[in-house]
Amino acid sequence: METMLSWLVGIILTVSPINQQWSYPEANKETSEERTERYRSISEDLLSVVYDPTEIPLVSREDPFARAKTALVLLAIANYESGFRRDVDFNLGAESRGDHGRSWCLMQVNLGAPSKAGKSPTRIVFTSNGTYEWAYDGTNGYGGEDLVRDRKLCFRAALHMVRVSFNACGKLPAEERLRVYASGTCSESASKASRRRMRLAQHWMSNPRLKPPLMDLALVDM
Repeated sequence: METMLSWLVGIILTVSPINQQWSYPEANKETSEERTERYRSISEDLLSVVYDPTEIPLVSREDPFARAKTALVLLAIANYESGFRRDVDFNLGAESRGDHGRSWCLMQVNLGAPSKAGKSPTRIVFTSNGTYEWAYDGTNGYGGEDLVRDRKLCFRAALHMVRVSFNACGKLPAEERLRVYASGTCSESASKASRRRMRLAQHWMSNPRLKPPLMDLALVDM
């Protein structure tokens, strides 16, 4: 797994280098060592989700790198949704949540603005068939605060949501299948957002210098 971690960290650094300067400098202040370690932690959490044998990869299992490519899709989404910013990662301040305070964690999952207690009104429930449901009773599933507390939940929520988006927009070209993730529907209005995210993932997948160092079978029983 160490080689896979180094591979993912290297890819994050191509879009968000160590010296990257963001808005809200106080909330995003960290040393080079701290940022490198955080990127490594992000990569570790992402890999733990996509290589979970109970999860279905976004790419056909006939592809020997299906799970690695699934990680790249999620990484491309995270890049556009949060830029891997520290404040978004740790929910530091109102600017860490997009969509007028409604979207949480690196994947910007829209669960609603927090209550005075810091909890989102909507919670996501993972279903056994790899999709999800929304819950509003405050007990079932996970709220935005949970997705921030445990980054693996953030990535798992996104994986289930992307899977639903891919299925719902399955008749569209691959570049357009993130429309539901971006907007909630397969409408043309989300086409630009979908293309930007998918084209980055496809660029990574097609670059021979960024080829995953290990096939999926080396890490998980398909």
